[in-house]
Amino acid sequence: MATRRRTATENVARMASNRLAQTTKNNYNNKINIFKRWVRSHDDPTVACMCNDEGELSLPLRKDTILEFFGYVGNGGDRIEEDTPVAGSSSSRPAPANAPVAGSSSSPSSPPVAQEEEPRSHEPFKAVSTIGGYRSALVALYKSHRISDQFPKDEVSEFCSGYKRTIAKEKEDGRLPQREGKRACSMDTYKQLLRCSIEHGYETAAYMTNTLFLLLCWNLMSRSISVGRLCYDHITWVGDALVVELPRHKGDQEGEYCYPKHVYANPLDPMRCSILH
Repeated sequence: MATRRRTATENVARMASNRLAQTTKNNYNNKINIFKRWVRSHDDPTVACMCNDEGELSLPLRKDTILEFFGYVGNGGDRIEEDTPVAGSSSSRPAPANAPVAGSSSSPSSPPVAQEEEPRSHEPFKAVSTIGGYRSALVALYKSHRISDQFPKDEVSEFCSGYKRTIAKEKEDGRLPQREGKRACSMDTYKQLLRCSIEHGYETAAYMTNTLFLLLCWNLMSRSISVGRLCYDHITWVGDALVVELPRHKGDQEGEYCYPKHVYANPLDPMRCSILH
């Protein structure tokens, strides 16, 4: 197959596209698709016409439409199918969570439809991070069309600020769980995981995948995805320390503030020692 060098214009577009990670792009696309379906199913025809049959939005959108969407999402809203394509979809309001899907069987053997998690009766609000995700997705959409200055940042920020205070008040009154998302791994849990990883011996594949991975995650205090991307070029020795330098991490995607991490031997507890292992 013949190959050619990228043109300067193609290279500029490629570098600009790399501004966001692929997982972030996928997350934003899912949220924008939900927004498009909400627009198309709106009762007001002047709002519904802002998204055409090809799934293209008429930007910039009205400020009151964007704020209404945040109010809709922040209140739980209807259950929305995340993976349903926008183009050619029905313009009707999404069905309630307990309504049968058209053309599907109501028997228990029917495959489940991929949907956003329905708010529980004691959790009428979405997580604060979910609301922030929708804001970031819409900001990225406006930025990609070079109209960032037309996004109602102040109004949306006011809503998000009030939403955070509302969630805090709900937690204070005991109507929402105190914690959202993942919880920290305690030292006792970490030790138990290490014991489980080595109790069947030191078979090479399992040792590299489980034991060594756990040791590096803990000793480097890094996310699992960062440890999974380590290469030999990222590891060296300085004196009696194993030095690991991560090129980037979630909070520093451009690698401007990454610094070497030094891992030392722990002869008092060999099971938790990355060097002795």
